[in-house]
Amino acid sequence: MTDKGARRIPRALGPMVPLVIQIPQEVETAIRSAAAQDDVSMSWWIVAQAARSLDLPQYEYPPAHD
Repeated sequence: MTDKGARRIPRALGPMVPLVIQIPQEVETAIRSAAAQDDVSMSWWIVAQAARSLDLPQYEYPPAHD
């Protein structure tokens, strides 16, 4: 069972392990604020920015519903 909205790293990126990154305090604050306001669009914008900064392959943000 996974948490609602949990995503796994695609196999193309390596073994199925959690992705752990260090983020600046102001980014963490923005994420928590968006989550507290249930602002899904802002949360996915932050995820998309993080993916770009990590040079990850471009995926659809937010992901299409399975």
